[in-house]
Amino acid sequence: MSFRKTNQHKVVLLGESGVGKSCLALRFCKDEFTGYQEPTIGVSFLTKSMVINDTQIKLQIWDTAGQERYHSLTPMYIRNATAAVVVYDITKKETLEKAKDWIYQLLSQTSDVLIAIAGNKYDLTDVREVDKEEVKSYAEENRLIFYETSAKTGDGVVPLFSELANNLCMIHHSNIQSEKHQEKEEKIKTENNGFVDVNMAHKAKQNKGCC
Repeated sequence: MSFRKTNQHKVVLLGESGVGKSCLALRFCKDEFTGYQEPTIGVSFLTKSMVINDTQIKLQIWDTAGQERYHSLTPMYIRNATAAVVVYDITKKETLEKAKDWIYQLLSQTSDVLIAIAGNKYDLTDVREVDKEEVKSYAEENRLIFYETSAKTGDGVVPLFSELANNLCMIHHSNIQSEKHQEKEEKIKTENNGFVDVNMAHKAKQNKGCC
C-alpha cells in the first residue's frame, strides 16, 4: 500500500503537574506505563505515526511541564501547534479548574488549534471528585473533544488520540481543497485579465452538479 506524503502535526499536552501528562504520552506512543515519573522539566518530546484513511499522520507530542514556574512559557509551547490535549485528574477537582484556565488561554491566543480535554486516572473512579457529565457539558459548549482516560490501564488513550488524528486529517484535507479552489479562481481571473465571466462560471457550476 502506498501512502501520501506524511502529514505532521504538533500536539501539545497541557495541565497541572501530577495529572499524568507524561504517562499519557508514554502509554500512547510506546504502550508503556511507569508508576512514577519525574516531573517534566521544560518540555519533552515523543512521536507516534498513525494511518488514517490511507494517509500517514505523524503526531509530535510535546509533553510540557505543569509547574507554575513554567506557565510563562506556554505561548512558546503552543506556537505552531495544530492540537492541544489539556489534562486534568478526575480525583482532584482543582485540576479541572486549572485545565479550564489552560483552555481559556488557548482560545484567547489562537483559533487554529484543535483542543481536547482528558480526564485522566479513570482507574481511580471510586475516589473521583470530578463529575463526568459536568465536563461533557463543558466540552460540548466549547466544542472540545472529551475523553476520560487511564494511562495506567490504557483505557480511553488510543480513542482520544485517534479522534484527534481523524479531526486533524479532515482539517488538513479541507485546507488543501480550499487552497485548490482559491488557486483555480486566481487562474480564471488571470486568464480573463482580471475579469471573471459570471455566466460561464455559473454554467460550469451547473454542469458540474453537486458532486
